[in-house]
Amino acid sequence: MNTTFMCRLYALTCLLLLTIFIEACGNDDLSKINAISAKVAAKPVQVSRNVSITFSDSARVKAVLTSPVIMQYETDKPYQELPKGLHIDFYSAITGKVESHLDANYGIRYENEHRVMVENDVRVVNKIGEKLNTEQLFWDENKKKIYTEKYVKYQKSDGVYEGDGMDADENFSIVHWHKFRGQIQMKNDSLPK
Repeated sequence: MNTTFMCRLYALTCLLLLTIFIEACGNDDLSKINAISAKVAAKPVQVSRNVSITFSDSARVKAVLTSPVIMQYETDKPYQELPKGLHIDFYSAITGKVESHLDANYGIRYENEHRVMVENDVRVVNKIGEKLNTEQLFWDENKKKIYTEKYVKYQKSDGVYEGDGMDADENFSIVHWHKFRGQIQMKNDSLPK
């Protein structure tokens, strides 16, 4: 056989295999690859240490977030990563005093959404000593709500409550359970007659 013919056959075979490979990749796979590439390529544009951020509305402090490290990312959806943990004090709009505080080992603040996600040993304590523990929690700054779909343990003076998912206001005065489990202790005078 002719070597020119063999080279052309080899090139045509390679081109055919390359076309089949590209077609097999579909749009979903390409979008996944692009998403992974974007995450790998994203590098913080700013790293700050021993940071305190004050959140306010109409000149009233809503919350103060402190963290040993905050890394700022400028992407299509800018965010701040708090890889070494954080502490947030939530303030009363009426008294201006701390109503509750939150601690976690990791967090991300989504700037445009005004939302914070914390995870890894999340602990919340309100001003009367009630405690909440979970592995992941979200704080919606605009709605002044805290919520999760993960397992939650909530310790109050009248008992321990557990469930999968809950939402509450920032000071935990109103708590709604999604999938409650456990016992509720009630006083006889609180039952309807």
